[in-house]
Amino acid sequence: MKRVFTLTFLLISWLIKGQDCQSSLFYESNPPACTDYLEGLQCIELDITDSYDFEGKELIFIWEMGDGQQKEGLQVTHCYDRGGAYQASLTLVDPLTKVEIKDELIVDVFIKGPSKLRVDSIAPLTRDEPFTPTLTLDLPDNYTVNHYYWSLGDGRYECGQAPALTYDRDGTFQLLLNAEIVYQLDTFYLCHDREVNVGSADPSGGMLDSLFQKLTVETRFLNSPNAYQLLLKSEDEYVKANSGDLKPNLPYILTAYRGNQFFVSDELSAPDVDELQSQISQAAKDLALSKPQVIESIIFELNESEISKRNKKELDKTIEKLKNAPFFEIMVGSFTHTGGSFERNKKLSVERSKLLADYLIEAGLDPSRVNLADPSNQRTLINTCLTGSACNYEDQSLNRRSDFKIIGLKTIAGYE
Repeated sequence: MKRVFTLTFLLISWLIKGQDCQSSLFYESNPPACTDYLEGLQCIELDITDSYDFEGKELIFIWEMGDGQQKEGLQVTHCYDRGGAYQASLTLVDPLTKVEIKDELIVDVFIKGPSKLRVDSIAPLTRDEPFTPTLTLDLPDNYTVNHYYWSLGDGRYECGQAPALTYDRDGTFQLLLNAEIVYQLDTFYLCHDREVNVGSADPSGGMLDSLFQKLTVETRFLNSPNAYQLLLKSEDEYVKANSGDLKPNLPYILTAYRGNQFFVSDELSAPDVDELQSQISQAAKDLALSKPQVIESIIFELNESEISKRNKKELDKTIEKLKNAPFFEIMVGSFTHTGGSFERNKKLSVERSKLLADYLIEAGLDPSRVNLADPSNQRTLINTCLTGSACNYEDQSLNRRSDFKIIGLKTIAGYE
């Protein structure tokens, strides 16, 4: 009796039965590991050394590889010139009688070319704003997508190639896509994720958005989405508030920020909700006509890792601004001169950032509000002079700077 086996050459194997999309089941059931790029499978190895007991018979093992090529032996390696589906079959030949046993073993071989998946970048969104993610997908010939599994990063899931999505709260979310790729018996997975920033809509009707777009962002490190937040003072702390759930006779403030620039309104309060809403709208328009407060950069001298008297004066101004706005959480990122090795400059960046963070904390800022940028993960913090060795002194000075970036809002107890 002939033995017929079907072997599938897979990178990853996972099967979700049924045609309905079940993204929640997929993500909650230990999904397979995946990547956004695969080089593709070109070579295979067939080994039947331990598969048969031939009772000492001397046989010749001839493999027809399905592409017109032959291999001989119990263990063979073969590389295919192009992707596709092939059937490798084994023929046994008795060298004495010349009797052939054809198709003693049949192997299905799937050779796939490079595969790539990208979810395109997503512009900053406002709460409840509908959007449809778009993607770029390159697949080998004949392969198709069986399922698209989306995780929105907020506990919700969706399916389909282009689902209509919304977020109902502010924050930063990791939108993740897993695509199940199939061809006949071969299945593999590609995945990619994108950060989605969701904030409240511009309360000034677009005036603040327009102003932020005109403001200069000195470095890529400081480039971030516009953010708006209404805050309610409750006893001795500020908490995030929803403009759709206002309470009369309670104190509110409105804040807007981007990178190292921010606005903070005066305290707002009214005996009825309509008047309070009117105050908030007017405050937003007033902010759009004013100048933002700026957390200024600190410039170090070449190889310097100490805070000069001049820099201390600027840092004291920063400390005063942050004490008056205790709801801001910041990140310190330090650049370096373009000369020298990456590792040396990375070490100097960390030393400078830590030096400044310690100065802020010793002056009374809550340590949980001050974060350090990791130059290992943010290479834009190091050697960013675009003209390389041709940089002039002014350019190099900008490369010896430390920036303070507002990265979010937090509730701070004890605010007076």
